[in-house]
Amino acid sequence: MNKEMALTKLDVAKRQLETAVTLYFNDADPVSIHTLTCASHEVLVTLNKEAGNSPTIMSDSLINEQYKEEFRGWLKEARNFFKHADRDPKGIFTFYPDINDYFLLVL
Repeated sequence: MNKEMALTKLDVAKRQLETAVTLYFNDADPVSIHTLTCASHEVLVTLNKEAGNSPTIMSDSLINEQYKEEFRGWLKEARNFFKHADRDPKGIFTFYPDINDYFLLVL
């Protein structure tokens, strides 16, 4: 596959999410599903914010101030573990694949 692809950020997010959904309904690897879903979510939240639209349901602007830090940590914990080997190269993470249901439903 040597062809160039001209992609917008929205194109990328859509492809990531479509692939995550395909994997999900084929009972494929939940780590890959989560990684793709979170990557798509990150792009969509940024594009939505840049467009001046209302926050998405997963935005922390809808969360009580005292719970925001905990919410952000919960949202990003698995994603960061899967994405960043430099933070804890020998770490072990307990992942609960059912979280993908939530991410795919609210995204």
